[in-house]
Amino acid sequence: MRARAPEVTRGLIESYGKTAPDRYFRRWALLETLREVSDKGALSFVARLSSSPIPPERIKGDPERSSADEEVRIRIKAVEVLAAVASQGVQEADEALLRLVRHADRGIRRTAIRGYLAAGRSSEEQARRGEVLRKRLPKTDYGLITLDATDVKQVPHPAMPEKFDIKRAPRAKN
Repeated sequence: MRARAPEVTRGLIESYGKTAPDRYFRRWALLETLREVSDKGALSFVARLSSSPIPPERIKGDPERSSADEEVRIRIKAVEVLAAVASQGVQEADEALLRLVRHADRGIRRTAIRGYLAAGRSSEEQARRGEVLRKRLPKTDYGLITLDATDVKQVPHPAMPEKFDIKRAPRAKN
């Protein structure tokens, strides 16, 4: 696919546009394929998508599902596409990531920050951390300026109740 990246990218973007909004996994998978292809032809599409507003909740009455959460995951995947393109030295992708480091959603912010850091050469890492990101972010977000992964075994886990009470939506009758 990478050998025909421009053509594949156009086809993936076209398919995304034809995919119904409630087909969350399919939309996510198309973006994941764009990330794998890493073609700069996807840049304007994923830049628009990653910064687009989260639509109002569409899934009513199901406490275990949220369309807003699905839409955030899709936007995070779009940011990952930007990061993949930025890692090839594409300045416009860097700039798109920097526009997202102050996004209202913490997951999108974190992904943009990490993508921006990872896209730089090791000689640029210090400048990207300090001179660029610290100037754009509030101090409360300085902890996000890292590429270090957290070891989940070191994270304290909450006490779990023995019984959960999850209210379920009434089942539709067929």
